[in-house]
Amino acid sequence: MDLAVLPDGPIVRISEDRGSLARGCILDSGALEQTVVAVQRRLECAELLIVNKFGKREAEGKGLVPVIAEALHRGLPVLIGVNGLNLAAFLTFAGEDVCALPTNAPSVAKWCKSMIGTEAA
Repeated sequence: MDLAVLPDGPIVRISEDRGSLARGCILDSGALEQTVVAVQRRLECAELLIVNKFGKREAEGKGLVPVIAEALHRGLPVLIGVNGLNLAAFLTFAGEDVCALPTNAPSVAKWCKSMIGTEAA
């Protein structure tokens, strides 16, 4: 698993290399924390925070949770992917101020554009 810190990197491998015969993956918590630091450094200039997944670590209150909280505190719009396994934890974290989006790229892009004040396509 790789995370790309937008807009210009770095790309950080957040899974441990378990070899070609391994099934599944194991999170490299240190690499994830490096990513958190890289994203936090960019928040001041950000117009929008995109988190591809509210995963197991976030459901535990770790991972990108501090970055998400800081972005919300700054009034930034936040787009987060959430799967069914972590939905309850996400809703507990997020509270009532949640807007579900359709799961198609044009709708998500339109929402993002509207949140940063550019004209939606």
